[in-house]
Amino acid sequence: MVAGNFYVPGGFSLSLLFQAETGRPITLTTPVDVNGLGDPTNDRAVINGVQTTMDEFRGTPYIQADLRVSRPFTFHERWAITPFVEFFNLFNRTILAPIM
Repeated sequence: MVAGNFYVPGGFSLSLLFQAETGRPITLTTPVDVNGLGDPTNDRAVINGVQTTMDEFRGTPYIQADLRVSRPFTFHERWAITPFVEFFNLFNRTILAPIM
Protein backbone atom coordinates (compact mmCIF):
# COMPACT_ATOMS: atom_id res chain seq x y z
CA MET A 1 0.00 0.00 0.00
CA VAL A 2 1.21 3.48 -0.86
CA ALA A 3 -0.34 6.66 0.46
CA GLY A 4 0.83 10.23 0.36
CA ASN A 5 0.22 13.92 -0.20
CA PHE A 6 1.81 15.76 -3.08
CA TYR A 7 1.81 19.52 -3.58
CA VAL A 8 1.87 20.66 -7.20
CA PRO A 9 2.16 24.12 -8.77
CA GLY A 10 -0.91 26.32 -8.55
CA GLY A 11 -1.54 25.51 -4.88
CA PHE A 12 -3.14 22.13 -5.59
CA SER A 13 -2.78 19.19 -3.26
CA LEU A 14 -3.01 15.58 -4.50
CA SER A 15 -3.74 12.82 -2.00
CA LEU A 16 -3.11 9.31 -3.30
CA LEU A 17 -4.03 5.92 -1.88
CA PHE A 18 -2.86 2.89 -3.87
CA GLN A 19 -3.18 -0.76 -2.85
CA ALA A 20 -2.31 -3.92 -4.78
CA GLU A 21 -2.14 -7.54 -3.68
CA THR A 22 -2.07 -10.98 -5.23
CA GLY A 23 -5.01 -13.33 -4.89
CA ARG A 24 -5.44 -14.66 -1.37
CA PRO A 25 -5.00 -18.39 -0.82
CA ILE A 26 -8.16 -20.50 -0.68
CA THR A 27 -8.65 -24.02 0.70
CA LEU A 28 -11.62 -25.91 -0.69
CA THR A 29 -13.37 -27.94 2.00
CA THR A 30 -16.19 -30.44 1.96
CA PRO A 31 -18.70 -31.52 4.66
CA VAL A 32 -18.16 -35.18 3.71
CA ASP A 33 -15.78 -37.41 5.72
CA VAL A 34 -13.32 -38.04 2.87
CA ASN A 35 -10.36 -39.43 4.85
CA GLY A 36 -12.46 -41.76 7.04
CA LEU A 37 -11.33 -40.32 10.39
CA GLY A 38 -14.90 -39.68 11.54
CA ASP A 39 -14.46 -35.91 11.62
CA PRO A 40 -15.88 -34.25 8.49
CA THR A 41 -14.89 -30.73 9.63
CA ASN A 42 -11.24 -31.02 8.49
CA ASP A 43 -11.68 -32.66 5.07
CA ARG A 44 -10.68 -30.93 1.85
CA ALA A 45 -12.37 -31.28 -1.52
CA VAL A 46 -11.49 -34.11 -3.90
CA ILE A 47 -10.71 -33.29 -7.54
CA ASN A 48 -10.07 -36.13 -10.03
CA GLY A 49 -9.79 -38.59 -7.15
CA VAL A 50 -7.08 -36.64 -5.29
CA GLN A 51 -7.69 -34.65 -2.12
CA THR A 52 -6.64 -31.00 -2.54
CA THR A 53 -3.88 -29.48 -0.41
CA MET A 54 -4.03 -26.49 1.92
CA ASP A 55 -4.09 -23.13 0.09
CA GLU A 56 -3.89 -24.81 -3.32
CA PHE A 57 -6.11 -22.25 -5.04
CA ARG A 58 -5.88 -18.46 -5.29
CA GLY A 59 -8.56 -15.80 -5.33
CA THR A 60 -8.73 -12.78 -7.61
CA PRO A 61 -5.84 -10.27 -7.54
CA TYR A 62 -6.82 -6.90 -6.12
CA ILE A 63 -5.81 -3.42 -7.21
CA GLN A 64 -7.30 -0.12 -6.15
CA ALA A 65 -6.26 3.52 -6.54
CA ASP A 66 -8.04 6.52 -5.06
CA LEU A 67 -7.15 10.17 -5.67
CA ARG A 68 -8.25 13.42 -4.03
CA VAL A 69 -7.50 16.83 -5.56
CA SER A 70 -7.98 19.94 -3.42
CA ARG A 71 -6.98 23.60 -3.41
CA PRO A 72 -7.45 26.08 -0.55
CA PHE A 73 -8.77 29.59 -1.21
CA THR A 74 -8.20 32.33 1.39
CA PHE A 75 -10.57 35.26 1.97
CA HIS A 76 -9.73 38.39 3.99
CA GLU A 77 -6.67 36.75 5.61
CA ARG A 78 -8.78 34.84 8.15
CA TRP A 79 -11.24 32.82 6.13
CA ALA A 80 -10.35 29.81 4.04
CA ILE A 81 -12.32 27.29 2.04
CA THR A 82 -10.90 24.10 0.54
CA PRO A 83 -13.04 22.53 -2.18
CA PHE A 84 -12.05 19.05 -3.30
CA VAL A 85 -12.92 16.34 -5.77
CA GLU A 86 -12.38 12.62 -5.10
CA PHE A 87 -11.90 9.78 -7.54
CA PHE A 88 -12.40 6.21 -6.33
CA ASN A 89 -11.29 3.00 -8.04
CA LEU A 90 -9.38 4.80 -10.81
CA PHE A 91 -8.53 1.54 -12.63
CA ASN A 92 -12.22 0.53 -12.68
CA ARG A 93 -11.45 -2.94 -11.32
CA THR A 94 -14.16 -5.02 -9.69
CA ILE A 95 -13.73 -4.90 -5.90
CA LEU A 96 -14.97 -8.18 -4.43
CA ALA A 97 -16.01 -8.46 -0.81
CA PRO A 98 -14.00 -11.03 1.19
CA ILE A 99 -15.67 -14.36 1.91
CA MET A 100 -16.29 -14.78 5.61
